[in-house]
Amino acid sequence: LLRYKETGATLKLLGKDKQKGLDLYILELTDKEQRSTRYYVSARTLHVLWLEYQESNSKFSKRFADYRYAQSTLVPFRTILMEDGKQTQETRILTVTFGVKVDDALFKNPSA
Repeated sequence: LLRYKETGATLKLLGKDKQKGLDLYILELTDKEQRSTRYYVSARTLHVLWLEYQESNSKFSKRFADYRYAQSTLVPFRTILMEDGKQTQETRILTVTFGVKVDDALFKNPSA
């Protein structure tokens, strides 16, 4: 979302809404291939609470929770991915470390 200009995407504010007692800004990001992602942002904290997008014939929703600061960067420590209304993945971050040098060999394909 933050680098939408670099990727050639367009961003549009769809308006303000109230859901589950929360005031939200609704943003729609459309990339070069005309795929769109809708972001639901808290009007109070400006945190992305969830986003929705569609791939193939499936509708996806990704929810972000438990925002905490890690080295002055706000990070959602809990993320839930829903596919067609069913939870398919939950990610919980335990620790965050920045600036760690990683050997390039870790990213090479072992079968190559």
